[in-house]
Amino acid sequence: MTIGMIRPSKGLGRVRPFKPSKPVLKPDKLDLPTDMPVEIARMVPTMGEHNARTVWRLQKRGIRGTAPEMLVYDWLERKRLRFEFQSSQFGGRKIRGGIVTDFVVWVGLRPLAIMVQGMHWHTSATARAKDALTILRLLHTTYGGSKFIAAVEAWENDIYHNVNRVMEEALRGHGLRDH
Repeated sequence: MTIGMIRPSKGLGRVRPFKPSKPVLKPDKLDLPTDMPVEIARMVPTMGEHNARTVWRLQKRGIRGTAPEMLVYDWLERKRLRFEFQSSQFGGRKIRGGIVTDFVVWVGLRPLAIMVQGMHWHTSATARAKDALTILRLLHTTYGGSKFIAAVEAWENDIYHNVNRVMEEALRGHGLRDH
């Protein structure tokens, strides 16, 4: 297994290089960077220019995922940790009740599940209950012959603010919002 191995699920299709759908921005009142595609430049106010450039760089390499997932992907690659991206458990997207874990990171010989949670999709009471059930299911599952040591949630806004702190805590088996 290689460092930063991608295991795309069938639904993702073939990985293709990023091609901007629109020309680069012209300066406007938001003072966004003009050397990047509009879709990426619009992320700057939310996540900062450095993070937006990281997302753009990974998109150009053909990595597909949400912006916070790509920031976590980049962090794991920079730390040279062995991980799998978009890893399927219980049948993944093919089977009702399946799980696609954003990241399975190997800590020593044991897997750690990291779910990147977006504020839009994961804050309702129903979503929180479903996410809690997913964590319980993962904690009672083996992967690659070993039981998960932890299942951690990494939240979008926390990743944008300080991906280093989020990931260091995640590798210890703690989410920043665990109580």
